[in-house]
Amino acid sequence: MTSKPISQRLEEVQDFFSAPETPNQLAWGYAHMINHWLLTRDKSVKEEITPETTLGEVAEIAHRIGLDGDVTGWDKGARE
Repeated sequence: MTSKPISQRLEEVQDFFSAPETPNQLAWGYAHMINHWLLTRDKSVKEEITPETTLGEVAEIAHRIGLDGDVTGWDKGARE
């Protein structure tokens, strides 16, 4: 079995990580950020958030635990 040169492997890894995210990857990333954002502020919501939880339900949970406000800049710079 012939292995690839390290420079070719490095280029493949760089290409993989520099490729634009697909809509599905973005959606999972946002779901992860929302879970992290909520769970770091109130551990009691852990049982309420499941893969079937809708964004509307997440908004209701956030409102109930007092997280009303502008979250549009919550991960500003995270991808920079």
